[in-house]
Amino acid sequence: MIVLWAALSTVGVLFTEYLFRASGEWRWEITLPLAVLINFCVFKMLNVSSSWMGAIILFSLMTQVGRLGLGYLVLHEPMTKGLLAGIMLLLAANVVRSVWR
Repeated sequence: MIVLWAALSTVGVLFTEYLFRASGEWRWEITLPLAVLINFCVFKMLNVSSSWMGAIILFSLMTQVGRLGLGYLVLHEPMTKGLLAGIMLLLAANVVRSVWR
């Protein structure tokens, strides 16, 4: 269930980012309901998780990979070194969390 809620919140984040990048302006009529949906999904993700840190790492990793795919495949933007470094650091954080108990 954690992966489901993280995936739903990631889809909301990516859809919001795509709408903003495609139009160039914030539309509160669309952004406000999406923000509520994203926050609800994060709330549910944290409630069903046994480890908040693991849930946040999973959500962050899914969001970063999604942003990489959205930017590179859909919006045809170059991959930045900062985004790739962020993904590697999130993977390292997940490995450390799993190993160091």
